[in-house]
Amino acid sequence: MDPIITASLIGAGSGIISSIFGGNAQDEAAQKAAEAQLQATRENIDFQKWLYEDTKVMNEPWYNAGIVGLNQILDGVTSGKFDIGEFMLSDEYDPGVFAPDVVDPGVFQFDASKVELDPAFDRRLSEGVRALDMSAASRGQLQSGAQQKAITNYAQELTSEEYAKAYDRAYQDQAATYGSQVDQYGRRYGEQMDKYNAGANRAATLAGLGLTKYNADASRKQNNFNMASSLVNSGQTAAGANQGAGSVLSSQVGQSLINQGNALASSYLNQGDARANMYGGIATSVNQGLQNYLLADYLKSNQAA
Repeated sequence: MDPIITASLIGAGSGIISSIFGGNAQDEAAQKAAEAQLQATRENIDFQKWLYEDTKVMNEPWYNAGIVGLNQILDGVTSGKFDIGEFMLSDEYDPGVFAPDVVDPGVFQFDASKVELDPAFDRRLSEGVRALDMSAASRGQLQSGAQQKAITNYAQELTSEEYAKAYDRAYQDQAATYGSQVDQYGRRYGEQMDKYNAGANRAATLAGLGLTKYNADASRKQNNFNMASSLVNSGQTAAGANQGAGSVLSSQVGQSLINQGNALASSYLNQGDARANMYGGIATSVNQGLQNYLLADYLKSNQAA
C-alpha cells in the first residue's frame, strides 16, 4: 500500500481511537461525579433523618409530660376540680342586729300628784289651833282678827313645812324607783349585749375559718392547675422543637433532592457532551482520513500522467 495512504489511514484511526478513549473517559468522569453527588446527598438525608429522630427522642419525655398535663386540665375542667367556686355565706356567719329586749326607763320625771301629807298632819293642825285658841281666850282675844290671822299663819306654815317634807319623801321614793329601773335596765341590757357579742364573736370566728378554708382550697386548685399548665407548656415547647426539626428535615431533604436532580441532569449533560465530542472526533478523524486519502490519490494520479 502506498505510504501516504497508509499514513492517512493510520492518522484517521488514531484520531478515532483518541476520540473514543477521550469520550469514554469524560463519560466515566461524569458518572463518577454524579455517583459522588448522589452518595453525598444520601448521606446528608440520612444525617438529617438521624438528627430529626434524635431530637424527637430527646423531646419525647417532655412531650409526653405535656400530654399528661393537658389530660389533667381537660379532666379538671370537665369534672370541676379546678373550679374555685364562690365563698358561700352561712347563717352562722351573720350575727344579726342587736335588739335589746328591755324596757327603757326613759327620763326621770317627778309626779307631784303622788305627794301625800303625813296622816298625823290633821291632828297636829287641830292641836295647834286649839293651843292658839286657849292662848287667845286667856287674853280675851278668842274671836279677834289677830287670833284668826295667827291661826291662818300657823296653818300655812305647818302645811308648807309638811308639804315640803312630803314632797321630799315622794321625790326620794320616785327617784329610788327610777334608779332601780335604770339599774335593772343596765343589767339586762349588759347581759343581752354580752350574749350578742359572744354570738358575734363566734360568727366572726366561723366566718374566718370558712374563708381560710375557702382560700386554702382555691390556692390548692390554682397550684394544681399551674403545675398541669406548666407540663402543657413543656409539651408545647417539645412539640415546637419537633416541628422545627421536621421543617429543617423537610428543607434539607428537599434541597438535597434538588441538588441530586441537578447533579443527575449535569451528569447526563456531561455524558451527552462526552458522547457528542467522541462522535464528533470520530467523524472528524474519518473525514480527515478521507481527505488525506483523496489528496494522496490525486497526487499519485498526477505523477503518473
